[in-house]
Amino acid sequence: MKRKNKISIPEIIIFLIFILVLSLFTGFSALGLYAFGKQIQKSWESVSWMPSTATIISHPSEEEEKLDEIIAKKKFLYGYIVNGTDYKNDTIRFGLSENEIESRIQNLKKNQNISIYYNPDNPKESVVENAFEFSNLIYPILFFVFCFLLSILFFSVEISSILFLFGKEKIAGSTIKMFFGTLLAIFTFIPLSFVSFSAHEIYKGIQSNTWKKTNGKILSIRTIYDNHSTKHSNTKVFYQYASGGKTYANSKISYLKEFPYIGEEFDTFNLYNSSDSVSVFLNPDTKEESVLIQGTGIFPFFVLLLGVCFSNIFGFWFAIYIDSHKTLTKKISPQKQRSVLFTSFFLPFLAVALRISFLGFQNVYIYHLAENWPITEATIIGAHVHVQDKNGVHQNISDRTRLSQYIPKIEYSYRIENKEYIGNRIQIGGIWSSSNSSVAEEILKKYENRSVWIHYNPKNPTESYLERSGVFSAYSIGIISGLFSVFIFLILVRIWKIKK
Repeated sequence: MKRKNKISIPEIIIFLIFILVLSLFTGFSALGLYAFGKQIQKSWESVSWMPSTATIISHPSEEEEKLDEIIAKKKFLYGYIVNGTDYKNDTIRFGLSENEIESRIQNLKKNQNISIYYNPDNPKESVVENAFEFSNLIYPILFFVFCFLLSILFFSVEISSILFLFGKEKIAGSTIKMFFGTLLAIFTFIPLSFVSFSAHEIYKGIQSNTWKKTNGKILSIRTIYDNHSTKHSNTKVFYQYASGGKTYANSKISYLKEFPYIGEEFDTFNLYNSSDSVSVFLNPDTKEESVLIQGTGIFPFFVLLLGVCFSNIFGFWFAIYIDSHKTLTKKISPQKQRSVLFTSFFLPFLAVALRISFLGFQNVYIYHLAENWPITEATIIGAHVHVQDKNGVHQNISDRTRLSQYIPKIEYSYRIENKEYIGNRIQIGGIWSSSNSSVAEEILKKYENRSVWIHYNPKNPTESYLERSGVFSAYSIGIISGLFSVFIFLILVRIWKIKK
């Protein structure tokens, strides 16, 4: 007769800790599920809420002095009265991002009376805008689904662990299968969410070409500083425009989501720094929606392609997993499975290679175009060496490692037709870096604390370079990436030729 193995006390303690950790993850997932579900529900219900009037009692435009001489901005807050009771709230509309909320309150000020809508069953709940728009709820809906899948994932592991402990291996096996199925569903859902994000960006970018043009004005330009930049690492432009007798504010510049490149952080500042008026393109159906630049870019299409490919890979595995349990009536042939999986795997590499090749030859074109660009004098306003480790983490110069890359960062200012510009592009070929810190420091010494001559694009003065160099690296990147693209393309052709 077999004797059952006894579980030791240390094993029980480890198991209980494991269950506790899983319970915490399950709880956080369930909490997220509840929060996003409630946000979607309240957004739907707010359409029928009662109208009222409120007064803004606090606004971020104010500055409040606090202890230790720290100055902090106040938060947006409005007050209202329902049946003789005072209430305070800060909700503009459910589903808005922080950037959208910040844009909405640009038009408002302290002591201003505004229209609001409150919940008659619970008057402490209120919104300034009660419109229900699916586009504003895309993120909450996607996060709701994600939290739902995570809850099932952690719960299935927790239950299977408990069942194994009590010797219920057969039932535990079913929960393990549910775990793997949910895991595949999550890996399929994540790229699909990127597909929805990029498809929305592409749709809006194309739609913006038909939007109505109107005049607007710059309200403010807010810059975000980092520890290494003497100027700005990110710039937000808030602008105002009127339509139908109502004033709106926004900070959306465009749907042109291109790859970041060196100097990009200054382009927004250069374009709108000295501007008072600006042309605004607004959506005639939803006048709160507007852009300063029409159209879409290549980047959303690239993200869309990546999302489709990776969702295909995990989606096919998920479909095969379901098919193994006889829940699909139609089976996918093995040849087609292999063809689609290999195509989905290689297609992102082809897209990346084509994109890099395009950027390389684009820099070659700019290099030759810059032969006829004018030059002007610029003043160096900041220079330092940026350190990037193997994980892409930016460090201080003292945090160097053997695998670190040293990137010279030089910022300069110049004036074109009495307008000031800021730039930090050193060469046309892209970002310059070296594994030798002394080489990067030598570049800084060439420009530190002195005036220099720069090349600038007369059609777009915000584009400028310290040196008209880097063409060799641009040619190399363009040619090598182009050859790699051809190689991958031939592989894809071969894959579909052998498909029967």
